[in-house]
Amino acid sequence: MNMNILLTTSKKPSKETISLCKKLKKLKPKKLTKTFFIYEPRGAKSFYQILDIARKKGLRRIAIIYDKNKAPFEMRFLSVSLKDWKWGKTIKISDYFKKVN
Repeated sequence: MNMNILLTTSKKPSKETISLCKKLKKLKPKKLTKTFFIYEPRGAKSFYQILDIARKKGLRRIAIIYDKNKAPFEMRFLSVSLKDWKWGKTIKISDYFKKVN
């Protein structure tokens, strides 16, 4: 089972959000030999294009980092199957990001 997660942003992300995505893609859990987060820059891609990319890569999960006030605000997870998708958990990251910077 592929445990990797496609990581992307909302449209027009801040520099801080792009930086966070690049840092997250470098994380490697000890039990996995491959990358945990696979970063896909959003650009002009629609939500459904992101779903298609995940499916073509055989990924079952997507994480989207959203901005608020030009900073990372929350990470929303989705579960993806060949024909369907559904929203999962949302993690508020804005408070943590302020403490780190």
